[in-house]
Amino acid sequence: MSTIAAMKSPIVSCAMVLTLALGALNAIYADSATWNLNPISNDWNTAANWTPATVPNGPNDVATFGVSSTTDVSITASIEVNSIVFSPGASAFIITPSPANGAIVLTISGAGITNDSGITQNFVTYGDEDSSSFISLTGSATAGSGTILTCNGGPAGGGRGQIYFNDTTNAGDATVVSNGGYIFFYDDSSAADGTIIANASDNGFVTMGSASAGNATLIANGGFIEIDGNGPNTARFELYDTGTLYIGYGGQDAMVGSIEGDGQIIIGVDQSLTVGRNNLRTGFSGIIQDEPFPPDLESSPTAGQVQPTVTG
Repeated sequence: MSTIAAMKSPIVSCAMVLTLALGALNAIYADSATWNLNPISNDWNTAANWTPATVPNGPNDVATFGVSSTTDVSITASIEVNSIVFSPGASAFIITPSPANGAIVLTISGAGITNDSGITQNFVTYGDEDSSSFISLTGSATAGSGTILTCNGGPAGGGRGQIYFNDTTNAGDATVVSNGGYIFFYDDSSAADGTIIANASDNGFVTMGSASAGNATLIANGGFIEIDGNGPNTARFELYDTGTLYIGYGGQDAMVGSIEGDGQIIIGVDQSLTVGRNNLRTGFSGIIQDEPFPPDLESSPTAGQVQPTVTG
């Protein structure tokens, strides 16, 4: 081996060791960061707002929020994080994906939301004339507790805020509200012990798809809630005014814990609804009707249909 070759070998080896070491260091620290006490703006996507000065945006990243002078945080380009953590004593934040630059998605794909602050933390999506903003929970993420996730509507013909629970995610103990936006539970996700609300404002909409309603409380304050069933659950449904529970998109018979209020229940063709799995004594004085297709969300369905059997 020549002298030059002998010298190159340890240099290359050292470079490889250094590269591996730096790779391991990056894997440990990734781009996790803490929102600053005094950030220069309210933009999540500005590195100078974080310590260290890097934007949390990756499937292993953790975004931490503590005490801050800026608590209305705007996401101006799509972001993915493993989790969002609110530290003990943290300020009250509102985190909003903004559709001003097109469709913006906040994806939480790992542990989910952890709120140790002792106060409520808010996440909001909405639509503008051209686009929508989204919050998407994937993997096994949870919406946690002490959190409110709200999807608002938008201008006529424009976008709407949307919230998605995918895979095996769950709502935890969170409150998830539709004020004209859309809430979707897909795959094997669950409403868990959350409170899920569809308000009448601009036709609030919640669909459980193939997901489980769990032990949640689902409230239609003039809004629309659709369930397919996905086996037994003990969820409590409250239907008020023109609030609607619809059974039948996915072709599975539905089982719920209890139903109360003065709204309406619409059961699709060849579907059934079993009530009473949570052993609560509740009263329902609304309308139960049979209809093969979901109601037009722009108007209330008419009464007077043949009433199907409700077990429970």
